[in-house]
Amino acid sequence: MSQFNLTFQEDPEQIFDIVSILGQGNYGKVFKGIHKLTQKEYAIKVILVSEDIFQINKEVQILKNCHHDNIVGYFGTFYKENAIWLITEYCEGGSTLNLQKVLKRNFTEQEISSIINQALNGLIYLHENKIIHRDIKAGNILLNQNGEIKLADFGVAAQQIYTNAEKQTVMGTPYWMSPEVLGNQKYTNKTDIWSLGITAIELAEGEPPYSHIHPFRAMFAIKKQPPQGLSNGKQWSDIFNDFVKKCLILDFNERPSAKELIQHQFIIQSNNYCHQILSDLIVENIEYIEQYKLQNLYIIKQFLYYFIK
Repeated sequence: MSQFNLTFQEDPEQIFDIVSILGQGNYGKVFKGIHKLTQKEYAIKVILVSEDIFQINKEVQILKNCHHDNIVGYFGTFYKENAIWLITEYCEGGSTLNLQKVLKRNFTEQEISSIINQALNGLIYLHENKIIHRDIKAGNILLNQNGEIKLADFGVAAQQIYTNAEKQTVMGTPYWMSPEVLGNQKYTNKTDIWSLGITAIELAEGEPPYSHIHPFRAMFAIKKQPPQGLSNGKQWSDIFNDFVKKCLILDFNERPSAKELIQHQFIIQSNNYCHQILSDLIVENIEYIEQYKLQNLYIIKQFLYYFIK
């Protein structure tokens, strides 16, 4: 994967055409950009430098050092006036969150197994490299046209070499946060496992547990109430229910690791079809996916005019 030769003097707007909006990440908006010379497509995260520069730099460093099929690829960084342009791999299918909106339905059990299967492989790589993502959710799980899942948005990720004080800071998205994080205990890679279990519910039901109440109330409920599994467990297989249950074990010391969960029957069942089933899903719906991305062209123009010019 080649990287651009970037300098502070280069103007990214002379190199890329911004053609659609892909979503909102931590610390910035994410756009689809086309390299004017090669016509290759990229995802471009535009971050205002008024944001937490330490977190921005950390995201860049983590992406730079990660090389795995299930982690979004990094190509380089541009600086223009008051903004940083972070150039990463473009995923045609967008996020699993947006794909749910395009499909106007929730995912099937086979599709969920295929998504979580590959997400676990990405987490195994991160955890072996002492990186905690800290914000696993459907909006941060991307798909490309080959049916590959890519973990993205490392804006609040942490490397375990950083200080304990930082690892104890509550970061992430409330509905996906683990009880131990909300209880001000130290972050471990097991918090990603909890978030993955909540994401599995989100993929199955369209929303995470407690999404109907205010985030602050949800945080209190997650910390104090028993774990919420699939709301209609009878609709799903025993192995899916068991997988979610294991991800949401309250005691993080007892919660399985990503390496252990990859051996769960719910995951093993999709080993032979996880790429094909997702690739077919993207190919069949690519026209609707592109239409969805183009709905927000006005937002692009306004954002670039007011914050980048």
